[in-house]
Formats: sequence, C-alpha cells, structure tokens
Amino acid sequence: MAAMTSDRITHRSAAALAVAAALLGSTGCGKVAEKATEKATEKVIENEIGGDVDLNTDGEGGVKIKTDEGTYEADGQGNVKIETEDGTISSSAEMPDGWPDDVPVPDDLKVQMGGSQDTPDGLLLSVQGTSSTPPAEILETLKSALSDWEISAESTMEASGGTVAGAQWTLDGRQVMLSATSGEDGETQVMIAHTAAP
Repeated sequence: MAAMTSDRITHRSAAALAVAAALLGSTGCGKVAEKATEKATEKVIENEIGGDVDLNTDGEGGVKIKTDEGTYEADGQGNVKIETEDGTISSSAEMPDGWPDDVPVPDDLKVQMGGSQDTPDGLLLSVQGTSSTPPAEILETLKSALSDWEISAESTMEASGGTVAGAQWTLDGRQVMLSATSGEDGETQVMIAHTAAP
C-alpha cells in the first residue's frame, strides 16, 4: 500500500467539507430544495477540486461526498471517515473499533477523539481524552500490562503546572505510545496509540 498522503486528503477534504457545509447549511425546506442544493454543491466542489463529485445528505446532518479520489463521510454526530486509494482515516468521540484488549486505558477515560488510520507500519488506532488518573499512574499501569514488551523513551517530569509522563513500547512489530499530561485542575490529558504489525 502506498504511503498515506494526508496533506492531499486533508486539504481536499477540508475544502470539500467547508463548501458543502456552507451550502448545505443554507438548504431550504423540502426535498426539491435539498436536491437542488446537493447538485449546486456538487458543482462547486467539482470546480474546486476537479473531477466528478457525488454528494448525498441524509436530512439529519450527515453528508457523504464521493470524488474520483475517494469518499468523505460525516454523520452529523462527530463521526468522520475518509477513504482514498492510499488508505482510510476515521475518527469519532468513541474508542476506535478493534482496540486491543492487552492495551489498557484509564477506567474513567472520557474519550474526546478515537481514530484509525492505515499507515505503512500497520493500522494505527489512537484515543485521546481526559482522566482523573495521574500521569505517572497511567504510565505504571501500562508498564505492568506491557511488561513483556520492550520499553523506550520512558519519562516522567514534574513541572510547576503539573506532570508529564510518556513512553513507547514495541513487541513483534506492534507499537504502543503514551503521552499523559496533568494540569493544575487535576485533570489528565491522555493520548494512547497502538499500531498493529503490518
């Protein structure tokens, strides 16, 4: 699989989404107005990025844009999926599908974003959110759970504003990365990523 060209995906998708959101946001009532707006939006996107565009809305905030280079889908609930010949990127406010059972996250993690992306190194799953668990404790929990893995770049630093902890682990082509930072409010920002073996 070719390396993901996220700049191309991001810029084109962002342009398409911005145009689609602006035009679809001004849709009048009724199916005729909705279809007319969809067709007008398709033409604007085609002029912006080139090629053919097929745009469909579900009437509940969801949109699907299909171009010659791939598909962009948003469901109106914060879930986004972009598919191209280079791979797939998806994100939502939930744990990503397929999260490995042997890579724990804090029990009280409030997920702000979960994502998945095809990469040359394998499928990358990531989760970001907040927890009341201190960074050093999150690090120790992962160290215990991943005790058979090779650990590198382990660090814990105290600063005036809080604590920063992180590490990376590898095992049989799999990779895990942790970054946890606490603030003065006692809440910890957590990012954990897992890359499956290719």
